[in-house]
Amino acid sequence: MVDKLDSLYNGILELFTSELGNEHRNGTEYTIGKFTGIGFLFPKEDCEKPPLISLKRQKNAVHIYAINLEKYAPIFGKSAVGKGCIRVKSLNNERLQAIKEIISKNKQKLR
Repeated sequence: MVDKLDSLYNGILELFTSELGNEHRNGTEYTIGKFTGIGFLFPKEDCEKPPLISLKRQKNAVHIYAINLEKYAPIFGKSAVGKGCIRVKSLNNERLQAIKEIISKNKQKLR
């Protein structure tokens, strides 16, 4: 049986994959220290660098890791957004658009 959090994680993972495809290691599990997650937008010139965006299913939420996420606090809630992490417990159209914007802005950084 798929629970609500699994469904949320799979939906966000599908969004990332549809926006970015699976080229150049997108959607690849990676580990740095004690952190293991699904990475997207890996730097092409350096295979040792972490990806620009990571996704991880935690116990109570799906975490999206990237840089400079503070501006999304009004959309996801102040307590759900840190400097480099958004904790997602549910999705609506506004949050989906914000995630697409995060993906798009980070994709531009690789160009």
